[in-house]
Amino acid sequence: DNRGLSDSLKSASPILIKFFELLIGILCTCLIFVPFDNQLHRSVHRSGIVCIAFSIPIISNIILLTSHFRSSPTPKITLYYFSFVSAVFLIAAGCILINDWCVFLRSLHFLPPKMFMDLMLSSGIFSFILSLICFIDIYLTYNYY
Repeated sequence: DNRGLSDSLKSASPILIKFFELLIGILCTCLIFVPFDNQLHRSVHRSGIVCIAFSIPIISNIILLTSHFRSSPTPKITLYYFSFVSAVFLIAAGCILINDWCVFLRSLHFLPPKMFMDLMLSSGIFSFILSLICFIDIYLTYNYY
């Protein structure tokens, strides 16, 4: 009985981690919205990469979860690609956000409000956490999907 429960949790773990990725991606998007809305970015290109990086896991996981619940199989290689591309973009977004945070922190000409700086830093940290979760998703998909 315990073995059946652990096997069912292992087989459900790729889907559960996709829900977790979706929630953390939405959290990152909500955290970065206020600083970017108040012009707290160094260039449009950098903010574009960050916004695209946060939208990739949201859109791809909604599509994959919808196809899973409609019982239409998704090829494993597609799951790997979505997770890998998401992880790479999220690492880039985290580096951009942390770098911008450091630049704004040391700026003598422009000192943004502390709340915006805290939101930017927390979004960068959650971006790195989400990229780690994407790599864990690749491992779980490879072993249990």
